[in-house]
Amino acid sequence: MNDRAWRDMPITSLYGVGKVKAQAYARLGIERVEDLLMHYPRAYENRGDVCLLSQAREEGKVAVILTVATQPRSATIRRGMTLLKLRAYDDSGTCEITFFNQNYHKDAFPLGATFRFFGKVERTGQRFAMSSPAFEEIAPDSDGSELPPLFPVYPLTEGLSQKQIATNIAMALRLSQTEMEDPLPAEWRQRRGLCTLPYALRQIHMPESMTALRAAKKRLIYDEFLMFALGLAASRRQVKEQIAPVCDKGDLAPLAAQLPYALTGAQQRAIEEIRQDMSRNVPMSRMIVGDVGCGKTICAAAAMLFAVQSGRQAALMVPTEILARQHANELGELFD
Repeated sequence: MNDRAWRDMPITSLYGVGKVKAQAYARLGIERVEDLLMHYPRAYENRGDVCLLSQAREEGKVAVILTVATQPRSATIRRGMTLLKLRAYDDSGTCEITFFNQNYHKDAFPLGATFRFFGKVERTGQRFAMSSPAFEEIAPDSDGSELPPLFPVYPLTEGLSQKQIATNIAMALRLSQTEMEDPLPAEWRQRRGLCTLPYALRQIHMPESMTALRAAKKRLIYDEFLMFALGLAASRRQVKEQIAPVCDKGDLAPLAAQLPYALTGAQQRAIEEIRQDMSRNVPMSRMIVGDVGCGKTICAAAAMLFAVQSGRQAALMVPTEILARQHANELGELFD
């Protein structure tokens, strides 16, 4: 498989993505494997910052390492609602953990096993409780440091979960990493302190540390700015190669005579530069910047006049209908 092949693979080529999931992905603008890898997380959960139950803050989610103390018990509290409960502890206390309508976790918590739980810890006196926390089992004789500290949080749509997207992205990374070509030469990357593209994509989705995440963001942001700059340069080159109609019969006097005020020196200079640009056969690309009331509209009106005087037509485009009507009324009186 070459670099282009994996990029163009449809999202349905990933295990578990059928027609329904593909439709959900399409709502996010994701149709190919490459689109999925460019679906970056909107935030990250810091599950590596572990605390004791007694140290858990009341606001927000925290990570705690707990050992299972009781077998999970399932109960039906009403039709369509089941509870799965167990107790787990650390050196500072015991926590009651509840899962709603998730009986499939019943065999996931063997007695004596240790897990990293992530969620909101509620405290009543010396009692602690967590509802439907995320969890990961920690290997025996381990402190949990081997678990990834940062978990991505993705933009979602109906029919897709965080787990589904993370699973599919892991598949996409396995497909692409060995075949992915980096468009930036090694010398270029070294000179600018940039990591490789495969590394950046892996770390943006599965960051090993904050340092790795920062390096990934730097590379991907650089790529976005580079593509924008290249597109802008190509657009400028295309404009330069085009030929514009010559408008060399520019006479400002008829318009200036209708104005109830005299043009300022800055306005006259700007209009003269516009007249000179329009008298050549190269497309004009010009931006006039100034405060409200400084005379930008009269400069545009002068450009329109020069076009019409040279046998052409002119249109003035503005962002709102109200402004369009205002200019049509005011300039219409002048041009009449």
